[in-house]
Amino acid sequence: MIGRFIKFFWFISLFAGLAALLYVYAGLSQQVVYGAEAETMFTDRESFFYIALGILTVCNFSFYALTKNMKYRNEEMNTLLVNWQLSFAIVLNVFYIIGVNFIFLLNSGEHFNYDNFGFLIIISLSLIVLWVFALPILVIRQRKSI
Repeated sequence: MIGRFIKFFWFISLFAGLAALLYVYAGLSQQVVYGAEAETMFTDRESFFYIALGILTVCNFSFYALTKNMKYRNEEMNTLLVNWQLSFAIVLNVFYIIGVNFIFLLNSGEHFNYDNFGFLIIISLSLIVLWVFALPILVIRQRKSI
């Protein structure tokens, strides 16, 4: 039952990532700055869009393909790994949404205090690290219950 909720939220996070990318693409100028050194780290708007779309697509498709093709002998372990992979994809999609919006803020012509947005990047990176370190704990706990 929880697997259905995880798949639903993964699907919603995937569409939220696409919506964020389209929103950012609509508001960007022709030159997109994606680094601290504005003179060296820039690309055009279309290249940014297609590269970001490719990253989102490859990451989500690979997680989806792994979950569909995963065949583990123990059904409980298989369910645990599938749920963890899709929930990790949700976490990566949240990081993607925050990252794309940060690039949008970096390219906006307005004066913005980046300290007000930086904590979201730290929280999303911490969430990724937490999810990666949670996998061995979950697997060990599942093996002990078998």
